[in-house]
Amino acid sequence: MPQNIKQKVSFKNPPVIEVSATVQFADLPQDWALTNLEKVRAAVGVNDYPKIEFKPPLGKLVPLQIPNELSFKLSSDQEFEFPRIWLMSEDETHLIQIQNDRLSFNWRKLPESSNADYSKFDLVWKKFKDGCVGLDNLIKQEVGQHLQVQAIELAYLNSIPFKAFGGVEKIDTCMKHFISHSDAELIGVPTQINFLWEFNLQGTILKAQGLTIKDPNTGDQVLRFDLVTRKFSPSPIKVDSSEFEDWFDIAHDRIIDSFVSLTADTMHEKWGKYS
Repeated sequence: MPQNIKQKVSFKNPPVIEVSATVQFADLPQDWALTNLEKVRAAVGVNDYPKIEFKPPLGKLVPLQIPNELSFKLSSDQEFEFPRIWLMSEDETHLIQIQNDRLSFNWRKLPESSNADYSKFDLVWKKFKDGCVGLDNLIKQEVGQHLQVQAIELAYLNSIPFKAFGGVEKIDTCMKHFISHSDAELIGVPTQINFLWEFNLQGTILKAQGLTIKDPNTGDQVLRFDLVTRKFSPSPIKVDSSEFEDWFDIAHDRIIDSFVSLTADTMHEKWGKYS
């Protein structure tokens, strides 16, 4: 392998529970997606996403800059007139979300699914791009112009059980750049650890956020560790362009590099790291 080509890292059993790829575009005609629902379903692949639900729309993407609050929720408490459409695979692990200014593809790890293992970024990318191109072609046919893509985003959500690394007092065995709290005599061991890091990776901002939460399925304490990178463009990005594909490829590499750099080698062994 040439020395200037970096060998990519993968994991056999990563702690990832969700991967989300998103495009935000100039608003479509009001309520267009809902009015043309069957055409939209056919454009993104109705056979792959037979299940449908309606959710409140998400707010606009904003630049990733502190102190903006990071949010990776798939729903919103705000009420809007026009809904967000959820199109799901039969086992609900693959999800396309469409609203008047956005399309997202999500792979989700669901405990009740027989296909719960992460299926690698190549499949996520293919399904996401197929959905984007399908919607873009439909918009061109029905509205007379391509999607005016303004922002793109890639996010990885991870869930790391405390019992996998010994709890908060041994956080340094899970995450780098933390000291062990096992010898804390005066104030004791903290009950939670929450953190937010920001990195400027060659002009692209990447956020790494850690939260102590309870697993909704088991009730166990887990470290929710999320990585997200986002780009805004002054001119529309074509979803079938090399610029579009190259950005997501680089964004994926940066997220994996950040994950490897911020998590401990002992956990890499448990997750089955390989190159």
